[in-house]
Amino acid sequence: FTLFVRIVHFIIVFLWNEMRLQKNVASSRAAGALRNLTSIKSSQHGLIPYKRGKIVDALIDAISNNINDEKMCCRGAGTLKNLMSKNSAEKMAQHKGLFQTLAALVCECNYAYAKKSAFEALKELASHLKYPSPSHKVLLKFLVTTCQMIEGTDDYDLLLTEMFLLQSTTAENSSSMAKDKMILGSISSLAYSNISKARANTVRTLCTLADNKENLEALGHCRPILSAVNTIFQLKGAENEEMQEQILDFISTLAKNDKNLRSIASHEGLLKSMHNFARSPSEKSNEERSKTVKSLLLLLRNDMVRKRPHVIEPATVVKV
Repeated sequence: FTLFVRIVHFIIVFLWNEMRLQKNVASSRAAGALRNLTSIKSSQHGLIPYKRGKIVDALIDAISNNINDEKMCCRGAGTLKNLMSKNSAEKMAQHKGLFQTLAALVCECNYAYAKKSAFEALKELASHLKYPSPSHKVLLKFLVTTCQMIEGTDDYDLLLTEMFLLQSTTAENSSSMAKDKMILGSISSLAYSNISKARANTVRTLCTLADNKENLEALGHCRPILSAVNTIFQLKGAENEEMQEQILDFISTLAKNDKNLRSIASHEGLLKSMHNFARSPSEKSNEERSKTVKSLLLLLRNDMVRKRPHVIEPATVVKV
């Protein structure tokens, strides 16, 4: 075993020197060797901390500088995927440019293997980074920043919604996400995506956040979320019905918190959209849907009559 460790160390030193050359062919070959080496789990422990992570940094730089090189992208992405695990996620996430490089591989390169490997690496990170670790904050900042910079880009929309969804499934992550208005705003913005699956992921993320009762008030008072809900209700076509049923469950859950009733009822257009959704033709029986919407609208109406009767929309609340 000691001999094996020495051999691995020698190989790592050699590959590190190759990566430092920053020559396309040398870097690509080194990345390929690293991919093969990291497929052996016992070698990963020595490679990640080598020279305080500089070999990983060199790999990230080599990929970023050769994003149009198929061999470099595929080999580099495969190596990064092999290095991801529950035990290494925290250390890997601390490398500058890692998230951006993986996202670029998923959304900007044209090589299927590289895209798939990078996506799997990002999913590993999103699954294992948890609040309150420093790297968890870095991940969420990356998601919010990317959301703001990349607007209306289909591949990025899909990637971001997948990662937000993965993050929301952990209770401690869910609480931290719901307390951050920038994060809620970013999630809400993805409800306007052109990609149906991205919109569906966004709805699932909101529903998952609402499973935590501690989050309900923050969600119910977030105007971008209510606007996103309004938009989802207005979508046409049978392909949107499932997510619309889910968003109805979501808004019904928010309404169970009395502190949310005023915020929901006073949102311009939301009550009307809910009303129209209840009356829209459906391939399924909409009797239960209509009953749910009617109960919800009456609950909102009664609350608003007590507090602010002048903001009620009679046409949308009384006639259900």
